[in-house]
Amino acid sequence: MNIRRLGKLGACVFVGLAGACGVVFAILAGPADQSDPDIYSYLPDKAQVGWIQPGARESFDQTASQEGMLVHDFDSDGTDELVVFYTLNRHDYGVDSSHVAVMKQTGGRYEKLAEHKRKGAPYINPLSGVWDINGDGKSEIIAVSWVGASFGGYLDIFAFDGNAFVSLNGEWNEKSDIRAIKLEDAEQDGVDEIVILHRFSYPDTYKWHKGKYVLYEEGGPYPGYTQE
Repeated sequence: MNIRRLGKLGACVFVGLAGACGVVFAILAGPADQSDPDIYSYLPDKAQVGWIQPGARESFDQTASQEGMLVHDFDSDGTDELVVFYTLNRHDYGVDSSHVAVMKQTGGRYEKLAEHKRKGAPYINPLSGVWDINGDGKSEIIAVSWVGASFGGYLDIFAFDGNAFVSLNGEWNEKSDIRAIKLEDAEQDGVDEIVILHRFSYPDTYKWHKGKYVLYEEGGPYPGYTQE
């Protein structure tokens, strides 16, 4: 088994979008116990575990501080699931791809519950993690797969609905030109808005509404959002 760790990744530079978060971030998932070698044995050969920054609110100018392996009890059964952010490279697999996998430990072994892959994205952005983004009292998986400073990346959000992990994505990935991402509780109500900067456009803001993230106004300012 040849598991390689990625170096700490600095993300893209955000252009034309600024502002302070104004919220206190509570970490809702802890780092995995990396003393257990079985954790790595369940990953593909030559997988590269990414690095993340717990508490990051933006996809740019972040310095990663820990490996992207977190534990959280999504199904409230008293046993933590393992969330792993990792990449596979084109030299070994024909295409670069970023993955987030959820594993459950049963009888001393891990069983994969869910996995999502983004082709063409060679990096895990430090914004990735596990926390309650929509204020429903349950933690979601925030997976930010990055291509690079010139091409941006993707934002994928997953929630456990009691039976499976489902996507909470808005329409932002449909444009395939995300330049930067910012999470901000603009209304100070415990629910994050998602601000997406696309290439050659003003920021788009997505608001949590009736169980999904919807576009507030394309290219328009969002009330309460901090801009300079």
